[in-house]
Amino acid sequence: MSRLVLAVVFLLSLMLVACQSPNTGTQEPAQIVKVYFEAWNAKQYEKMYTLVSDGFKSLEPTAATLEKFSSYAASQGISGVRIISADQTYNDGKTATVDYTVEFTINEKKAPFKGAYTLKYKPNDSTPGWKLVHPYGKNIDVS
Repeated sequence: MSRLVLAVVFLLSLMLVACQSPNTGTQEPAQIVKVYFEAWNAKQYEKMYTLVSDGFKSLEPTAATLEKFSSYAASQGISGVRIISADQTYNDGKTATVDYTVEFTINEKKAPFKGAYTLKYKPNDSTPGWKLVHPYGKNIDVS
C-alpha cells in the first residue's frame, strides 16, 4: 500500500511541475513577446515590467520604476491588444529578434501595428531570462 501512495504522490508531483507556467529564463523569445502583449491587454503592468531588461530601465526615464512604467503604459490610451503573430526570426542564444503583428484598440478603433523586438538573454538581471531591450522610445540597452 505504501508503494502505491508513493507512486501516486510522485505522479501528482510530476503533474504539478508540468502544469506550472515557465519563467522568463526558460521561455523562448517569441513567447516572451506574446506574454508582454497579453499582459498589456490585461493591464498587468508589473508583469510587463519584469520582461524589460534592467539596462533599459536604467536608461529610459519612463521605465525607471514600476510606478513610472505603469503610468506611461496606461497613458498610451490602448484599451486592448490582440496578438496576430509573434515569430522569432533570429536567435544565437544571446540575442533574438521577434517580428510581431498586433492590433491595438484605441478609442474603440482597431489599429494594426507591425514591428520587431530585440531580446537578449540576461542571466544577471533582477529576474534572469530573455528580456526586451528596446520595448519603446529611443533608448536601447546594448549591454
